[in-house]
Amino acid sequence: MSIIEKLANDVASDMVKTDKLKISVTDPFVISVIIDVITELVKIYERCQKTPEDTVESMKNPGLIERWRLRRVIRKHVDDDEAHNHLGRNLFKSTLHVAKNLNQSDVEEMFEEVK
Repeated sequence: MSIIEKLANDVASDMVKTDKLKISVTDPFVISVIIDVITELVKIYERCQKTPEDTVESMKNPGLIERWRLRRVIRKHVDDDEAHNHLGRNLFKSTLHVAKNLNQSDVEEMFEEVK
């Protein structure tokens, strides 16, 4: 299993813990959306020429711009209003929660995988 798939499963599991709807962790739609969101975020960090060290620091303490980018990426991939209302907020919170636990080697693997 790739690092991005593992992280997508971690985000989905975190969503189940905090979600009142109790979505299925194995729901292919949710997993594919999470994978797309993570992949696009990694591409954004690469385009901004962030090193893995900078990326880890940014994920541990995301600023206004990082939060805004995450919301925009989630909105792009969950464009249906009803689905966004159910998934968007929890996906945002869970992604931030899982990202805080990443280390430099995880980020380096994600950068390599996206190339």
